[in-house]
Amino acid sequence: MRRKIGILILLLTFLASANAFASETAEEILNKGIEYAKKGNYDQAISNFTKAVKLNPKLTEAYYNRGNAYYGKGSYDQAIVDYTEAIKLNPNVAQSYTNRGGAYIHKGDYDGAILDCTRAIKLK
Repeated sequence: MRRKIGILILLLTFLASANAFASETAEEILNKGIEYAKKGNYDQAISNFTKAVKLNPKLTEAYYNRGNAYYGKGSYDQAIVDYTEAIKLNPNVAQSYTNRGGAYIHKGDYDGAILDCTRAIKLK
């Protein structure tokens, strides 16, 4: 009986410690994504930013950085979606407007780009 209890305690301790190592915070995952993006590994960065968003849907920086990664890949529609979400969460960050404006330029939406750049200038 003592042996079973000892094994049970050992197993529970192992599972608790394994779970502690497996649970990264959204911010930790975000930071890993930023490092991937700096190296030009946009697909891995996007994966990390998406995980961060799932853990914390209000993490503005995850949307903003995922937008940057999509922009880096030339996926401007997806970049615009993420910059727009970042702006909804925090409308006072000029760089989100500037980057979305850049994506609009690549899509040929010059009116959208002018509006966003004007907003960015007003915020700075």
